[in-house]
Amino acid sequence: MDHQQRPGQANFRGDHHTRRRSDGLSEDQIAKCLKIKSINSCPDNYNNIRDLEEREVCAVCLDALCQKNNNIGVLECKHEYHSDCIKKWLRVKNFCPMCKSVVFN
Repeated sequence: MDHQQRPGQANFRGDHHTRRRSDGLSEDQIAKCLKIKSINSCPDNYNNIRDLEEREVCAVCLDALCQKNNNIGVLECKHEYHSDCIKKWLRVKNFCPMCKSVVFN
């Protein structure tokens, strides 16, 4: 019995060029999509605990982002992580841990 494709129905079996969110990235792909910045110190105070939780914590390891002499990895979506943490994540998953947007197509 032949399977006929309906109009508007995608054929995913033959499309080997589309990256899935679950595909990990190579070191070269990670280097292309990850910007690295350096943070040398933590601010003395925070506006509120929610601000600290949302902006100043690595969502991968849950430790403070602002550790002395620490490199921060920034994705295109602008979410920030410890560079080592997000690199480990991206070797396994192709999406941002916070917003779930695909990192590399």
